[in-house]
Amino acid sequence: MSGSDWVFSLLWMVLALLLVVGVVWAITGFGRREQPTRQEQPTDGGSSRSGREILDERLARGEIDPDEYDRLRERLERPTTPQKPTPA
Repeated sequence: MSGSDWVFSLLWMVLALLLVVGVVWAITGFGRREQPTRQEQPTDGGSSRSGREILDERLARGEIDPDEYDRLRERLERPTTPQKPTPA
């Protein structure tokens, strides 16, 4: 074999290796889905996050402004005792 034959053989081996690595990456990379962290997984079938945590996240993402945040936080912190009906 001449010198150029070795170069082409090496080039084909590198190309084949890149192809195998690409296929393996595609299979494992695209098949992977992000799993929610333990804290985000509901334990009782419902949401495990409190209203305050959700409100904090909405403020952090910029979905609500600080004034709206304060108003909603106050509403969340109010006691939720049922009011007695007024006699008619």
